[in-house]
Amino acid sequence: MLRWVARRLRTTPVVIALSLARMSEALGNSLLIVMLPLYVAARPSTLIDLPREMLIGVMVSAFGFVLAGSMRVAGRLSDRWGHRKWLILTGLLLMALATAGFPLADGFVTILALRSLQGIAVALVTVPALSLISSTTAHDNRGNSLGLYGSFRMLGFTAGPLVGGLLHHHFGFAAAFLTGSAFILLALVLVHFTVPDDGPARPRSPMVAVDDGQEVAGWSGRSRVTLLVLTFGQLVLAASLSLLGTLENLFNERLGQSALAFGVAFSALTATQIVSQVLVGRLSDRLGRKRLVVIGFALLGPILLTMASVQTSLQLVLLMMLFGATTACTIAPSLALAGDLAEADNVGRDMSAITMGFALGLAVGPLLGGMLASASGLGLPFKVFGGVALLAAVLMGLFATDRYGKSVVGKRADRPK
Repeated sequence: MLRWVARRLRTTPVVIALSLARMSEALGNSLLIVMLPLYVAARPSTLIDLPREMLIGVMVSAFGFVLAGSMRVAGRLSDRWGHRKWLILTGLLLMALATAGFPLADGFVTILALRSLQGIAVALVTVPALSLISSTTAHDNRGNSLGLYGSFRMLGFTAGPLVGGLLHHHFGFAAAFLTGSAFILLALVLVHFTVPDDGPARPRSPMVAVDDGQEVAGWSGRSRVTLLVLTFGQLVLAASLSLLGTLENLFNERLGQSALAFGVAFSALTATQIVSQVLVGRLSDRLGRKRLVVIGFALLGPILLTMASVQTSLQLVLLMMLFGATTACTIAPSLALAGDLAEADNVGRDMSAITMGFALGLAVGPLLGGMLASASGLGLPFKVFGGVALLAAVLMGLFATDRYGKSVVGKRADRPK
């Protein structure tokens, strides 16, 4: 069955298996987006005397920082130990246990500890999964594969808050958390039975990168710079995305709309992203990664600047749709480019740099956005972040490369039998 679906979608069975598993995991994990702020408000803190909003901000940022710090460790484990399937299974098990533990939490400190554990768990799932995809796909199909993977994950991410809200409304917190844990366990079962173990780490041929017309063994200077620029770009993208939720109340006050109207606008963003990621991924296999990433950030800047002066709910929906399309232009091609340029025996290290940038953006965005909004209202955060997005486009255009030479990852991928 997986082979048939993989042929139809022009990818490998491993990619389909990981995509389905991440969709289930994302559904279970994204329940917490709705649940945890409500849960923190319902569990007064006796050890930390801070306003409720600040406690929620601390929890969100702590998750982001722990996730970012764990990405590099997960990447090293993936490269040095191998057995990426078992790293993914370990991460899913930790995530399921932590989610099931929330109903037993008696205060903010326990909630914070469980959420931090989930940060470690998400890193153990994300980096090995991306490394497996990069190692089992060829250069001319990697963008398509990562686009599919991202779209499946976003489907779960989009459905999770809705499922969580319904379960909480009708059955309470415990039912929502336990359902989330069940979906994560379902992802564990899918990985166990459908993803082959890649075995222990083994020495591989070094990459031959193309740097200013010269083939260079190992990681070239341009490849290093490209990875740094991609990491910065993902930080900017994630910070911009997290800014939207942080400033939801200010949007609603300015536009005179309800939380439901904002939810509709945000759903427009995710729906556009789901559709666009596959198309953009396939396009990056034909046109190259760098060009699409530059276009994405060049468009993201004006979109963010326009959001600073949005006046109607319809304008917000349309801008959110454009936002979703631009994020698609930056995520899958960036990951595919990192996979193209990665050293064959350090795929986890190089992929973890990109995901670490995204995680840092999730942590920094709400803090910086909240500070700027407190100082000058809704407009300033979007003007600042819009300017930084344009800077990312310039840096990508000037310093990144998407040229590559003979690579085990790019040319002789180990496809599953």
